Amino acid sequence: MWFRQVFRDSVYLVNNKSVYEFFKDVNETQESISSLIEKEAVRWLFGGNGFLDFFCIDFFEKPGKVKSYFSVSDPFIKRNEKPGDLDLVLIDPEEPHKSIAFECKRIKVQTLANQQTKINGLGNLESGIFQVNNYLKLGFHQTYLMIIILDDCRYDESENVMLRSSRFTKENVNYNFKWPKPLKNSIGVVYVRITQQTKRHYSFMCGFGVNIPKLAVKLQQANDITKKVEFLLKNNSF
Repeated sequence: MWFRQVFRDSVYLVNNKSVYEFFKDVNETQESISSLIEKEAVRWLFGGNGFLDFFCIDFFEKPGKVKSYFSVSDPFIKRNEKPGDLDLVLIDPEEPHKSIAFECKRIKVQTLANQQTKINGLGNLESGIFQVNNYLKLGFHQTYLMIIILDDCRYDESENVMLRSSRFTKENVNYNFKWPKPLKNSIGVVYVRITQQTKRHYSFMCGFGVNIPKLAVKLQQANDITKKVEFLLKNNSF
């Protein structure tokens, strides 16, 4: 599986220093990307870092105008109804009738000091499929299951820092998960991979990758959903 990727690194500017090095190994003790829970990962990804524009190139004609909303229930879902809330909704304000809803599930991958790979979270796919199948009844233009792979590959011994990733992401190139439940045909699948290649904090240095093995069917969005999207835009302007 090929990912469209981008890498980022940043440094603090220091007086009287004229040369800075990027994408080099460091010896720091920082938080692991795998410590993020799903909601934190979604907000961190789409709430900053320039990732929103990078991601939306595959989904919208004008990615720079897209707005993101997290853990949305009102006005789309009544209290105590399935699916509870929508993990992520992406909206182009100029085309509210083409909005996209995402159910997000996290997989944690770590390269250990002995170069073995530890994987957690595959069991969450079943609940993700159940949830996203319930999204369809709402009537969005497109619906996706997003699998976020949080890859802490700080102990990968590859010399090229940018090319580091855990064995799971190298060897399972097709991500042929055994789907625990059938995904409805019109629902798409998108993988987002975040790699933490060094012991720096992932907010300063990381890699982003996006792959879409299954495109969602573009449906005619329900009129009541478009009205609710317009209401959301009007009452949550920023």
